Amino acid sequence: MTVGGCRSVAHADVLAVLRTRVDDGPAREVESAVRTLSAQNEHQWELEDESRRLCAAARFHDVGVVKALIDDSNGRRLELVHDIDRIVASLAGAGPPERGGSRSRRFSDSFGQLCDRLTVEATRCQRAPDLEFLTLAEERYHHLLACTAELLDALLAGSAELAPDRLHKIYPR
Repeated sequence: MTVGGCRSVAHADVLAVLRTRVDDGPAREVESAVRTLSAQNEHQWELEDESRRLCAAARFHDVGVVKALIDDSNGRRLELVHDIDRIVASLAGAGPPERGGSRSRRFSDSFGQLCDRLTVEATRCQRAPDLEFLTLAEERYHHLLACTAELLDALLAGSAELAPDRLHKIYPR
C-alpha cells in the first residue's frame, strides 16, 4: 500500500522556475526534456522493483536480463541529463567564471543533475509507503526545487562554477 500523492510535478515546477528567468521557447524545451527524464526514472524504478521481485523468487537468470535493461535505462537517463545541461548552457551564454574567481559560486550538481534528482524525488512522493515518508520526500523535493532555481540564477549571472562532469559510469549500449 502507498499513500503517494506528491502535489508537485517536476517538469511543471521546472518550467515555472525557467519561465520567470528565460524566454518561453527554451523553457519549454527544458520542460519537455524533464518530462521525458521523469518518465525514464519512473520506468527505471519499475525495472528495479522487478529485479528485486526476481531476486526474492530466486530467478537469478532473469535478474541478469532485467539488470541489462536497468543499465540501458541508466544510459538513457544520463543522456537526458546532458541534453538538459546543453540547453541550459546555451541560455547561460558566456560560459563558466574563472575557477576560484571572486564571482564564482561552487555547485556540486549541474542543472540536469538537479532535475534528475527532482524527478526521482517526485517518484518517491508518488510511491510513499506512509505519511511520514511522504512528508520527508516532499520536503526534500521542495529543497531540490529551490536549489534548481538558485543554480539557474547563478548560471544566468555567469557566477556558477560546476564540478567536473562526465565522471559517470559508462553504460554499454
